[in-house]
Amino acid sequence: MTNVIEIPYNVIELYTNKGNFILSVVAIDEGTSESVKRGGITADFNIKISVKGISADFKCMISIGNLYAFYCQLQEKYRQLSGEAVLKDYSEKLTNIVFGFHKTGKCKISGYACTGAYSGNKIEFCLECDQTYINPVICSLKLLFAELAKLQGYYDFPY
Repeated sequence: MTNVIEIPYNVIELYTNKGNFILSVVAIDEGTSESVKRGGITADFNIKISVKGISADFKCMISIGNLYAFYCQLQEKYRQLSGEAVLKDYSEKLTNIVFGFHKTGKCKISGYACTGAYSGNKIEFCLECDQTYINPVICSLKLLFAELAKLQGYYDFPY
């Protein structure tokens, strides 16, 4: 990867008085010709969460395409300051994290993530932050996708 982003790269990093939520990119396939032929580069993601005395650190089952769809939704809902942006794995339903925007100026982050399709391990969580915490997340996602586009040679993330 370029000097702009170093792996692991915290894509979402929220620290509130009620808990912490971090989504990191921990590995990228570097845009090999094989991966680009299959539809684009791939990455591995990790979640670290700490809410009300409970902490977890595990692999997150999403794709770059899932994250890109979330990024597009997040930008729109942040501009509107209402509605929900959802980060989820569309194929296996292993991850479903909702960023809900409220007219009060708060953003509620809630949902679940599983450690794997067959493990049965799942964490559900909920935390709230001020909506001003979301703009740095959008900027972080924008930087990530700009760098990924350089690696794969085009700005399209369907998978």
